[in-house]
Amino acid sequence: MVVKSTPVPVAAIPLNSAFQLNDSTYLGSTSFRAEYELFTVNTRAGVIDSIVPFPNYAPHISSDYYTALYQRRVNYSSLQNMAVTYYLFFPSIRIYDFNTDKIIEINIKPELEQLPFEEEGDGMNVNLYDKYHYYQRMQVSDDYLYGLYQIYVYSDRKIVPLSQKELHVFDFEGNFVYNLRLEEWMSLYAIAPEDKSIYFWHPEEEDRLYRYNLEGLF
Repeated sequence: MVVKSTPVPVAAIPLNSAFQLNDSTYLGSTSFRAEYELFTVNTRAGVIDSIVPFPNYAPHISSDYYTALYQRRVNYSSLQNMAVTYYLFFPSIRIYDFNTDKIIEINIKPELEQLPFEEEGDGMNVNLYDKYHYYQRMQVSDDYLYGLYQIYVYSDRKIVPLSQKELHVFDFEGNFVYNLRLEEWMSLYAIAPEDKSIYFWHPEEEDRLYRYNLEGLF
């Protein structure tokens, strides 16, 4: 049963990774070409605000290609009031603090540096087929970020790992806290309250969860 319906501005319909900030405001990204990677949408006022510009990790690439180049995922901590963005093709994480309107950058030194990017000339796409992937997932708790990190490429439509799978833990000030080395099957995970444990789902064992105890590690 629909309890309440709110008109949404047409431009906000393709909003990805949407998070509710308050009764009328939502945070998200868009797949359309734009110079900003994060937006807020006020459904009550019908207003869309651009709040966080794209980074400039590849200065030779025109901003017309940024949406393709900076493929990303967004998470949000309601307690910290911070948005967390991580990128598929860059070993980087950005934390946007709504309280101070500042961006905190986390840049990892990878074992394999990214290959050069090239524009494909259509004003939209960048050649990505042979490029390294870095962060695959990100979960946030009240106090920490948990980023699933592994360098890999796609070959014959399959993932080819090129590094150890790890879980990088950071605080919301961007400080590195802990590195947990994972087994290859450990991809789906959730963080327990108060950061006491991590739960992993095994892709071939539907009726079982695996728990990793974090108490005393950090």
